[in-house]
Amino acid sequence: MSACHEARLWKPLKDGVVQCRLCSHFCRIEPGERGLCGVRENHPEGGTGALKTLVYAYPAAQNLDPVEKKPLYHFLPDTRTFSFGTMGCNLSCRFCQNASLSQPPRLGHPVAGNRAEPADLVSAAEQSGCRSTPTPTPSPRCFLSWWKTPPDWRAPGAYGTSSSPTAS
Repeated sequence: MSACHEARLWKPLKDGVVQCRLCSHFCRIEPGERGLCGVRENHPEGGTGALKTLVYAYPAAQNLDPVEKKPLYHFLPDTRTFSFGTMGCNLSCRFCQNASLSQPPRLGHPVAGNRAEPADLVSAAEQSGCRSTPTPTPSPRCFLSWWKTPPDWRAPGAYGTSSSPTAS
């Protein structure tokens, strides 16, 4: 499916092992293995570890939703949101409505998605006329590497939001 892309927020350890520093799990990842989220993998290069993301530019879901579907109290009532997200998550909430996307990589299943560069999503969000862009599927941390520099979600009247309870 996806080509690996260099991950952010990690450090090399001894013997080709890397430590992911994206979330508070601080996964210690052996060569060829994945972190708890299932979408960050250690690809050894020249005897040292190199952490890669498996979801860069591969959103697994894109939807236009009424804002009332999101856990956002009194936020732009009667408007639509442009939601998107990738597979994988660093949590395993029993009540997760997105478990079919967030959990398979944690269980060793393949990572899936449809190719779309970050700029493509910004363009699609603008064209949709939506007033907000929540990132509910899954924790937004899993696709941090998408943003080399933060995208300009500040179109006139638009808001970038995260409806994830773990967003920082």
